Amino acid sequence: MKKVFPLVHKDSLKNLLEDINNEHLCVWNLLKVKAIEPIREKLTPIQFIKITNDSIIASSEIKVEGNNSKYPITKPFHQTAVGIHLIYDHELKALQFYELNSAIQGWGEKMVMAVLNNPPTDWEIFLLFDYSGGFWKKMQQKYSQWQWIWI
Repeated sequence: MKKVFPLVHKDSLKNLLEDINNEHLCVWNLLKVKAIEPIREKLTPIQFIKITNDSIIASSEIKVEGNNSKYPITKPFHQTAVGIHLIYDHELKALQFYELNSAIQGWGEKMVMAVLNNPPTDWEIFLLFDYSGGFWKKMQQKYSQWQWIWI
């Protein structure tokens, strides 16, 4: 049976997309992961993007599970993938960096920059786990216009 989300979630996703779209970036809702052209030249490794009612998952690689369900790979410490998994709540204006992996030096910061470079600054950033060795403290200093919440 197909899962149907309440209309408020669809409106929340629509509002989020309106917030993040600008003249340099266009994001739309996908029901399934599809191989698409990278969103921006600056994020060249990102080829697969999945947008749900509460998350954005993007990666250079996908894994296939179960009955051919495809998921972008964002698991930290993955040997080859460059990926990011964001969880958001538009009504609460909350954004969580759930997973971030950069098998290529420097792409972690580029993905964070793509998310936080042109922000609606009334949103809060949540970090649940930090085993980065100082990466997130560096990002907090660089993007100090945001409210960062460490859990």
